[in-house]
Amino acid sequence: MVETTNDAAMTVVARETLNMPKVVGAPSKQKLKEEDEIFRGFFGAPIGIIVILWNMIVPLINMSGAAPKHVLWALVHLKIYSTANVHRRIVGWPSLVTYRKWTWYILGKIASLKADVIKLDNRFEGFDISSGATCLLSVDGIDCMTNEPWPFDTKWYSQKFNGPGVKYEVGVCIKTGHIVWTNGPFPAGKGDGTICIEGLLNYLAEDEGVEVDAGYKGHPKFKAPVVATSRKDRKEKSVVRGRHEAINGRLKIFNVLVAPFRHLTPRNKMMEKHGICFDAVSVVTQLKFAHGDSTVFSVDYDVAYD
Repeated sequence: MVETTNDAAMTVVARETLNMPKVVGAPSKQKLKEEDEIFRGFFGAPIGIIVILWNMIVPLINMSGAAPKHVLWALVHLKIYSTANVHRRIVGWPSLVTYRKWTWYILGKIASLKADVIKLDNRFEGFDISSGATCLLSVDGIDCMTNEPWPFDTKWYSQKFNGPGVKYEVGVCIKTGHIVWTNGPFPAGKGDGTICIEGLLNYLAEDEGVEVDAGYKGHPKFKAPVVATSRKDRKEKSVVRGRHEAINGRLKIFNVLVAPFRHLTPRNKMMEKHGICFDAVSVVTQLKFAHGDSTVFSVDYDVAYD
């Protein structure tokens, strides 16, 4: 039976995983701060969030031998995203077969939490209907690099980095700054507006719009930068878009979304694996937001549209 754990136990596991020296006695605040920075550097999250994550996936684990260290292996994959040998060196040289088995198994479990952690209905949290605002979400695409596919196909081309990639859609609650929607992956050449029209817009209320950048076209629900009736509204819309870019940046502290993704053959398998990684990163990032570890600045927003 797989057991839950606590911060102290997971800290010990993390130290052993990284081959860090034991802390004798009560560590100073400075040492705790340095240790927290080390954990974030390797895992992308502090121990408290990792414990929450592990305890959430424990009920989903149905393979014997799973241990808390395996969630650390999965997070190293997301945060560092180098070669398997680099990852194995970091986590203590498990065999290649063992490392790959547990890393991808746990990544799948983390990704499967998406439905419980990232909920579109959470866009209503804190919403004041008397404000007159009709947009609850900001929406933007995020492109991630992949290695060049074969045979070459322009549908994978991303203008953002002038090369092949995949694209995701991210929706952020304007009131809270939390991630409440993700969709993808798609070939990077697919338009942001098309993705939104075919997906997210079908789940919104009839009179509900979304704040978007100038690249979104083709639907009246898209409230682009030029769709504003006052200088105040334009400023508020600009701040909302700026915060969304900052949140995309929080996702991309995980190198798996930055470095060219290596799993190429077959292409559908690459999409599946990248999708697992993106969903896992989104879950971890939203857990950080939800538990106050990684906050985003609040915005004043009461833009109303006719």
